[in-house]
Order: sequence, then C-alpha cells, then structure tokens
Amino acid sequence: MVFWEEVKNYPYIGIIAGDEFREYEPSNFKWGFLTVMFNIYVKTPKPLESLETFMEDIEALLDANNNLKYDTNKIIGILELYP
Repeated sequence: MVFWEEVKNYPYIGIIAGDEFREYEPSNFKWGFLTVMFNIYVKTPKPLESLETFMEDIEALLDANNNLKYDTNKIIGILELYP
C-alpha cells in the first residue's frame, strides 16, 4: 500500500486485495468473493472530475474483461488497467 506522501507520479492507481469469502455448494462447486479496493491519487485543478473519469474507465475495463478465469496455481487471464 502506498500513502499520499509517498506518491511521486500522478495519476496513481493502487489496487489492494481485501477479505476473501467462499461459499461451498453441493457437487464440489464453490463461489469465491474478494473485496478489492482502489486508491486513486490525482493532482489536478479539478480532482473530482479526474476521479470520475478514472472510475468510469475502471468500470468499463472490468465490464469488458469480466470473463477472467483463475485457478489455485496461476492466473489464466490478466487485466491490465493502464499498460
């Protein structure tokens, strides 16, 4: 995690994984839920507009790439927010 005073380059997006929760269903099926937090730091004359734009971009990327598949050993799909 990076704090405000540690950020040198703007805009900055930090992604932090939170709590994980699993629901076990019959037939060896399970749902996994993970809380993800975004820390977005901007330094512009209109910070709220910049933050709104970033959130819209993140939402669009997640909507376009919502079919990522993971297993316990490796990531099969990768979502790159800003290469």
